[in-house]
Amino acid sequence: MRILSLLWGFSLGGIGKCALTYHCLSDFDDISLLTVCISGENWGSDLNPLNEISAEIIPIKSRLDFSWIKKSIAIIENFAPDLLFVHGFNGPVIAKILQFFLKRKLPFVCSYHGSYHPPSLTRVPLAPVFNRSAEYIYHKHAVGVVSVCEFSKRYLVSKGVPADKVTVVYNGLSKERSARMKLDRAAFGLHDEDVVIGVASRLDPVKGLSYLVAAFTEVVDSCPEARLVIVGDGTCTDDLRKQCNDLGLGSRVYFAGYQDNVEAWLDLFDIFALPSLAECHSIALLEGMRAGKAIVATDVGGNTESVRDEKEALIVPPKDSRAIAHELVVLLKNPSLRETLGLNAKKRFAENFTEEIMLANLAAWLRNCAASVGK
Repeated sequence: MRILSLLWGFSLGGIGKCALTYHCLSDFDDISLLTVCISGENWGSDLNPLNEISAEIIPIKSRLDFSWIKKSIAIIENFAPDLLFVHGFNGPVIAKILQFFLKRKLPFVCSYHGSYHPPSLTRVPLAPVFNRSAEYIYHKHAVGVVSVCEFSKRYLVSKGVPADKVTVVYNGLSKERSARMKLDRAAFGLHDEDVVIGVASRLDPVKGLSYLVAAFTEVVDSCPEARLVIVGDGTCTDDLRKQCNDLGLGSRVYFAGYQDNVEAWLDLFDIFALPSLAECHSIALLEGMRAGKAIVATDVGGNTESVRDEKEALIVPPKDSRAIAHELVVLLKNPSLRETLGLNAKKRFAENFTEEIMLANLAAWLRNCAASVGK
């Protein structure tokens, strides 16, 4: 079975990390998978991870450069896939465009990682267009859709996608963490007595980081030893820095910027925070679980399919800074609870969310999809 996995753009966010893991499907004897990425020359993407898996990169000058169509078709004709596997909210639209220019119905399947959330106000009007187009194509044209959590499947079914067309395969990570150099706390203004609350995320409004920063003002009143470390960059970086300055948080908050060694940063954290307003099956949350961190996460999307309240994490409502602050203080004042939740989270990750489990389930789904095409 030959699978062509096609991405529009690349980053080390959830979809990008999943695409890198999907490439490991080639390790199965009956699957040959080629990863292809359409990438803008000025998008600032780090394509090294794609180069490491010998992915084919289709460069374009801008989003209005449609040369990717002809180049994608050439790759398809050469590779002759049994299935086209597309990802993200724009994946199904790309698949239909390629079908049109191929002048044949190349079977395609889609991975669904959640709806489009506009990163800026100017793109808000585009959200319903993107989302409704994708939902229509899932329903009418895709062979199948793989959803990363039950929450997402329920959402697609509510939008008219047949339930038997949607299969849940949870995201997975390698069971073993990669080799990493230990970071020096002092280099980032952290002292041995400090207790570090950390977040590793795209700095986007949907990640709810402004609520975490607001909560942190209450946290430091009760726990002056608390420090907040924010790893990542994005559209709201400047707004978050300004918020910290306006609240007088000063040296208590450290902005690490984009980092390609997130696991090393996780080692610095005593508590992992995920204040998102929307999630599907968060890769960042799985990373926190694998690292054995005490977790405070919002009750959105598939978060509670990964961790359960008071078992592997403390769960709070979204957009509720006071609730976030309360649970963070509980953990800051209770090291034994931090340890218990961290150990439980690590155990649950190993039993349910490893790369091996994910790939086995994904391979079985792809085989079923390919078989259904031949009927």
